[in-house]
Amino acid sequence: WGSNHFGQCAQEKIQNVFYNRSQKQEIIVTPKELDNFILDEHDYIEQVAVGWNHNIVITNKKKIFVWGQNNYGQCGIQSDQKELCQPTPLTFFDELEDDNIQQILTKGHHNIAITTKGQIYVWGWNKYGQCLLDTIEDCIWIPTQLYFFNDRLAFKEHIRLIVPSISNTYVLTTNG
Repeated sequence: WGSNHFGQCAQEKIQNVFYNRSQKQEIIVTPKELDNFILDEHDYIEQVAVGWNHNIVITNKKKIFVWGQNNYGQCGIQSDQKELCQPTPLTFFDELEDDNIQQILTKGHHNIAITTKGQIYVWGWNKYGQCLLDTIEDCIWIPTQLYFFNDRLAFKEHIRLIVPSISNTYVLTTNG
């Protein structure tokens, strides 16, 4: 429940609902089951990542679903559709050979995915370079592998922690 202005509650936009007085946002005031989110048998949600106005979940079978605001590419789906009001499969990572997404981090409008082999992918809003890519593009529409740390990892320096912020990304390595 909460703001559904961009479909982030996975509910179709409804007329005649409560609106925040100051911002004209659609507000859902009671919890609702995601009846449009159907998982396969023996499949369950293993991880949830919540951005400013979008959501990402990973299932135990490593399927990824996204929904909510997509105007900066934060759902990882290049589309004219700026709002996804129902969980939508993010199939980009289905092509990884012998590797799966282990963790997804998000804050604001950009995301970071880490694979079981330690590869890092980024996508979403990049106005301030927070996706750590060597580009001035404001939006990274599809997950893009981050190669910045490849040389460091070759010298046994490992990433201990990645923390996305609204307009920054912080990385802590084993060497500090």
